[in-house]
Amino acid sequence: MIGDRIDVGNCTVIMTIRISQEEAASFEAEVTDIREVSRENGHSQWQIALSRTAFSAESSSGVLIATARSGVQLEVQVEAVEVDAAGEVWHTTHKPLLAGTQVRGRVTK
Repeated sequence: MIGDRIDVGNCTVIMTIRISQEEAASFEAEVTDIREVSRENGHSQWQIALSRTAFSAESSSGVLIATARSGVQLEVQVEAVEVDAAGEVWHTTHKPLLAGTQVRGRVTK
């Protein structure tokens, strides 16, 4: 599932659908974008945008779980959440997930 699409000139912007925490002990989403925000001593910090999310700036910790085709699961800690000026919700992590990756999210705080 992809968030709302908005056409702007030659570009299509995909906005995150926000899910209330009451309806989302666990939710499924797709990574729609990723950006590296810092790199220090060989360690990067990433911000990941999702098609839908129950995370908010007020409840910024939890996990994203991606499952590879082999069945191996990668658990990515969400350390912070930021909403940019355009309203996009960015999930800060120390592990990158490629756009198009299906994830299961869980807010823990």
